[in-house]
Amino acid sequence: MKISIKNKSFTMFIKNFSTLFFGHFSSSLFSILSTFLLVSYIGIIEYGKLVLGLTFVNVINLLFNIQSFNSVIKFGSDSIVNKNGKLEFYIKQGIVQDSIAAVISFTFSLIFTFLIWDLISLNDDIKTIFFILSFSSIFNMSGSFIGVLRLYGQFKKIAFILNFVSILKLLAFIISINLKFDSLLFVIIELISLIFLNVLNIFFGLVTLRNNKIILFNNYKLQFDKDFFLFNLYNHFVKVVDLPVSEITKIIINQTLGFSDLGVFSIMQKVGSILLKTSDVFSVTIFPEFSRLVSQKKVNKVFEISKKIVIFSFILSFFILASYALSFNLFSSIFIDFKDYFQATFFYFLFILFSASTVAIHQLFISLNLIKYNLLIISFSNVLYVTILIVLLNYFNLGLIGFIFSLILQALLVILLKILVLKKSKKLINIPV
Repeated sequence: MKISIKNKSFTMFIKNFSTLFFGHFSSSLFSILSTFLLVSYIGIIEYGKLVLGLTFVNVINLLFNIQSFNSVIKFGSDSIVNKNGKLEFYIKQGIVQDSIAAVISFTFSLIFTFLIWDLISLNDDIKTIFFILSFSSIFNMSGSFIGVLRLYGQFKKIAFILNFVSILKLLAFIISINLKFDSLLFVIIELISLIFLNVLNIFFGLVTLRNNKIILFNNYKLQFDKDFFLFNLYNHFVKVVDLPVSEITKIIINQTLGFSDLGVFSIMQKVGSILLKTSDVFSVTIFPEFSRLVSQKKVNKVFEISKKIVIFSFILSFFILASYALSFNLFSSIFIDFKDYFQATFFYFLFILFSASTVAIHQLFISLNLIKYNLLIISFSNVLYVTILIVLLNYFNLGLIGFIFSLILQALLVILLKILVLKKSKKLINIPV
């Protein structure tokens, strides 16, 4: 079956993707420029400390702050398609859950700061950075509002929010550097930008709800949908078991290689984020469309679109990687000197491009409600990731490249296992794979 560009769903996807891609791309450029300015001012070691402090905040949030955007999108799409009148109920339940989770996450941040930190003997500078940034957790309750923006296709608003916050952060860095402020001020700027991002998501989410005649907490009675909560919980568990790859890697890099290599790895992530934003945009724009098509029992169309995306992404990734390899010396001379890290950056971008190219497969799992398989796959692959990482560091002394090789192998294993599950399950969901 061929997917025509005239197809409404595919055309909608292209429109949403274009809007959000350029929004993410420009915001990433502002973020990278902010990073380069910051590193040139405070140095790579101090920047590594900032990264580590923010990493601990992210770990606490990933463990305890269960946000509902995926549930709002999936169950909201089902409600719109089936016209069951439960859309408002799902959004309200998501907001209540998000708010409770944010309070719990902030509480654990305080417990970690005052009761646990000294027991694990971490740097006092990192403790100060973590304590300041942990106040962003209490505002990190915008998950359902982000889901609302995606559900109603408000991708221009999402792009505006990202760019507005990135530009303000860049301007704050420029002013602070010119006035030669202490490095601690940049931590405060980071905190304000995190809070402001969540506040804007909530504000525009509320505007979108009002425009669609949904009034929150009007004669609201506390209700609970078990399936909505469990779907949310499974998605959260996947993020938790993915901690070794998403955040704990940075902690291990600091413990084994030091603040300097951690700073370098973080800069690689910032530069790679331009490529990874493609994956993020695919995820944001694909999932609502996939959820609608699945709700309409058009699973074949979901797979056709997925195959087109994966093939196109792999072809594009090849040209991007080849261009980077050819222009590396020029890049290193203009920006930060990365000449000693060519192999590390090349293989890291290979990992990023592979991840971006296969995002449609990950979204298939969520859309087809294969979350339980997803949890098992991520758990198994991350255990193997940690094992490979220990071997490469202790027996081959590969340093930063060892971390990146481990990431590539983990990503490859996840995709292979998911393809296997899709092939095994095709008889149950009646799809050609």
